[in-house]
Amino acid sequence: MVIKYSIMKVNSLLVLSFLLIFGVWACTSPSDFSEIPEIDFQGFSKNTLLQGSQNQDTVILRIGFKDGDGDIGQRQVLNIEIKDLRLPNAVPFGFSIPEIPEQGAENGISGTMDIKIFSVCCFQGSISCQPFPDMPEDELTFSVQITDNAGNASNIIETDPIRLLCN
Repeated sequence: MVIKYSIMKVNSLLVLSFLLIFGVWACTSPSDFSEIPEIDFQGFSKNTLLQGSQNQDTVILRIGFKDGDGDIGQRQVLNIEIKDLRLPNAVPFGFSIPEIPEQGAENGISGTMDIKIFSVCCFQGSISCQPFPDMPEDELTFSVQITDNAGNASNIIETDPIRLLCN
């Protein structure tokens, strides 16, 4: 009776182990996303921004992202580049994506990012935060690109315009 019980116990353990391994394997399917990050513009928190040089106003820029190997985010690395398209030769703003823990070997990741943009100055031939009497508002558009930890740069997106109030 003891020998029969031990064989049944071993067979049960083998079947249970197989089911667990198969269950875990079935739950970790490969990602449908490319290893090169992809982003899309999802909107602003509001459609106007007050001009200013001392962060008088903010707007939240929301972008969606996908990355097939999930290696987005690294502390103290500027991996988001946002450029004011009114100034073609301007240096882009750099932001850091917080570190996102990897969840497995083939763990594609997707989600949204909210990026706080502070007030900027109006542009009429030159940049000035002084009121422009003949220009009550300016139109502000950004380009955005992210880079993953492997150095793969995403597509470049362009935001919808936002009204920059100059007075």
